[in-house]
Amino acid sequence: MSECPTYADDDNLTAQEAAEYLRLHVVSLRRLRRKKIGPAWRRKGEGTGHIIYKFRDLTAWERARQGAAQEEQAHGSEAEPAAH
Repeated sequence: MSECPTYADDDNLTAQEAAEYLRLHVVSLRRLRRKKIGPAWRRKGEGTGHIIYKFRDLTAWERARQGAAQEEQAHGSEAEPAAH
C-alpha cells in the first residue's frame, strides 16, 4: 500500500495530485472545474494549460462538501414521511 503524501496549506498540486487527494478521477475533477462547482484552481504561468490547486483550497472544498452532506442527511432524517 502506498503512503499518502503530506502537503502544507500553500503547496501547489497538479490536477492529478489533487484528484488523488480527493479520491476522484482526474476527469471527474475536470468536469467539476468546468461546471464551476469544484475547488478553486489557477493556471500555472501565462498561456499554459497547466492547472494547479492550492492544498488549502482542496481541504476547504472538501470540508464544505462534507458539511453539506451532513446537513442534507440531518434534514432528510427529520423529514416527515409522505402521506399516502
